[in-house]
Amino acid sequence: MKFLEADQPLVIVEVPDLHFGENNQIEAGTELTLPLVDSGKYVNSDSNEGTLQSGKTIQIRDSRSKNNAEGWELRAQFEGDFENQTGSTFSGSISFTNASVKESSDNNPSTLGTNSTINGADNVIAQRASGSSGLSTLDFTNDDVQLTVPAAAQLDADGIYQTTIKWTLTSAP
Repeated sequence: MKFLEADQPLVIVEVPDLHFGENNQIEAGTELTLPLVDSGKYVNSDSNEGTLQSGKTIQIRDSRSKNNAEGWELRAQFEGDFENQTGSTFSGSISFTNASVKESSDNNPSTLGTNSTINGADNVIAQRASGSSGLSTLDFTNDDVQLTVPAAAQLDADGIYQTTIKWTLTSAP
């Protein structure tokens, strides 16, 4: 009998949509740190209506055979600055801390990266060592995920800002 691996044995099952609130008080020249909130407005090209639910889970499935399970890295970076409807932008960062890690196997558990921050750079958010496979789930609370808006940001008071996060999963020893 011969066993074959699935066509996509290493996949991102879930990454979160993130929302940091509406009507945040801003003060020029002051850095702003905002925790994740459960839901809020979603801005798209058709209208300013809709609801965004914040996710609080990152999940990776590694179904590679034990001989091929090299470990993995999940990286993330912004595809551009935060931008509002009028084109006003700022460069911020999102940090992840204190994740609760669940594994379908106890061998080589997943960990948060040493730099669990999403910004314009390609940073490791989570990783798993080689030699094991299974489902890795990292769960967060609202306080574990924070958006930092730098003091130098020139924000529109009525603007709703958004950006896209590019998530990349790779095999890594």
